[in-house]
Amino acid sequence: MTSCTIRSVAAKLDGAVDYLAARHTVLAATHDDGITRAVADSFSCVHLKETMTDNGLEFDYSLRAGPSNSRSAIALLEHTGYPMEIVDEARARLEAAA
Repeated sequence: MTSCTIRSVAAKLDGAVDYLAARHTVLAATHDDGITRAVADSFSCVHLKETMTDNGLEFDYSLRAGPSNSRSAIALLEHTGYPMEIVDEARARLEAAA
């Protein structure tokens, strides 16, 4: 997503998020850092810790403050048998974005 698109999505979400948060208990899930930052004033960000094992992704189901800093999605791609071409490209894109 380009930064322009992220700002556009965040702007559209902002009003909806404020409306819902003022009237209801809201739980939302995202893996998008831009959305996480955009709703930081209205939501408390928490995450679950996961561990990649031979059986796949395992969660401890304890809420932790702040956004997750793990990048298990690529490991999950590899574990579930995606072609290494896709896995390697995902890793390269992640490194380039850092």
